[in-house]
Amino acid sequence: MSPEPTEDHSASRAKFRVAVVGGGPGGMALAMAISKFNDPEAPVIVDVYESQPAIGTVGAGISVWPRTRALLNHLGLMKHFQGELNAQNAQNVGENVGRGFLYRKSDQAQGYPIYHMPMASNPMLLHRSDFLRALHDEVAPPPLCNIHTSKRLVSLTQDAVKRTVMLHFADGSTARADAVVGADGVRSVVRVNMLSDKERVEPEWPGVIAYRTLVHRDALEARGIPADHDLRTLALAYCGKGRHLVTYPISRGEYVNMVAFVSHGNHPQHFEGKWVRDVSVEEVREAYKGWEPDVEKFLQCIETASAWAIHIVRDIPRASSGRVAVLGDAMHAFEPHFGAGAGQAMEDAYVLARLLTHPSTIRAALPQALQAYNQARLTFSTDIVHKTRRCDRLYEFTEGPMPSGPDDEDGIQNWSREAHKLWGFQMDEHGADDFWRDAEKYLQDRLSDSRVKASL
Repeated sequence: MSPEPTEDHSASRAKFRVAVVGGGPGGMALAMAISKFNDPEAPVIVDVYESQPAIGTVGAGISVWPRTRALLNHLGLMKHFQGELNAQNAQNVGENVGRGFLYRKSDQAQGYPIYHMPMASNPMLLHRSDFLRALHDEVAPPPLCNIHTSKRLVSLTQDAVKRTVMLHFADGSTARADAVVGADGVRSVVRVNMLSDKERVEPEWPGVIAYRTLVHRDALEARGIPADHDLRTLALAYCGKGRHLVTYPISRGEYVNMVAFVSHGNHPQHFEGKWVRDVSVEEVREAYKGWEPDVEKFLQCIETASAWAIHIVRDIPRASSGRVAVLGDAMHAFEPHFGAGAGQAMEDAYVLARLLTHPSTIRAALPQALQAYNQARLTFSTDIVHKTRRCDRLYEFTEGPMPSGPDDEDGIQNWSREAHKLWGFQMDEHGADDFWRDAEKYLQDRLSDSRVKASL
């Protein structure tokens, strides 16, 4: 068994210890939020267990929409993003103020715009590593927060007598915590151990392959795509039958991030083969052959590509059990069509951190606190999984309205209305606090009921 982390005066005053499995955006957001809301007189001690040798992240680009931007402001994180694209002010100035994705019908030689989505502020466009670094920089130092790398969880067991959870790692070591939160992704070991055999939910493949790459600005310049081109200034979605391609600039415009989706109609529920693999650029170009010139020109700029079999976690029956909970992709992995993965993981983390640091959440009340989190977040987050499926079908004209051409005003208006409705939750700048208020009320009601029953 591995030794317990060394305790100093802060740790000796701790009200309990929480183990966070996974050091990605969700896990680090939880560690950061606990650090922010911790009571210095009775702090929650956090141990983050990351399976990789270092804290890092997969993927490249991340788009921050009004809902998540408001939470970043509330948590004091925006100071880390000064100078990033669209970070300067929530109410920007210029021709494209308050515009989300620009959608185009592109699977033809003469493409045409469908919709430029209005919103309160332009999306902030970041590299994922910069986002993770900002979270990491706001995490409290040891012993309040301890990061353990090369710790791959294989199982966990809840001890009802001791009211603790034992974690077992692949290297043979163990650790004990008062509560465990799984932020360990779509293939979550925590989720597998938390749910019963009858409740078990496996990741599903909805038939979607996403080609990903970054294109440097020099490659764009060499192909005659200037700095003021929409490709280099806006979030774009090129839509077509059975596939669509998303691009947006990141890293202060140094790169354009690309995610190109191809849907396979007849597909098994479980993907055969590697979920992530390198592919030739020719494979990507062939998938969009015959599309409008801007798409084909852009694809001539790519030098490398990888193919990702997108997996989802649909309809998990609960997000907590006893002293164990899950968040982020472990709870609600969905397709990335809303750019909401990191944002929703942060909301999970925010609500959970507020509950864990709440004065009423003592060690004995941890199951009630995690149940309050489950009550507040489960229905909403699992609904987004279904919304992203509908979003994919809308973008690829397999479900919902389909414009017949650039002069089909009714078709374009109906398509735009449906897209705006699906995206509505991303415009709600008070979403995270609304969930927190619901969770706090639920927790207080549960604890009040418990005290009444104990007095009888």
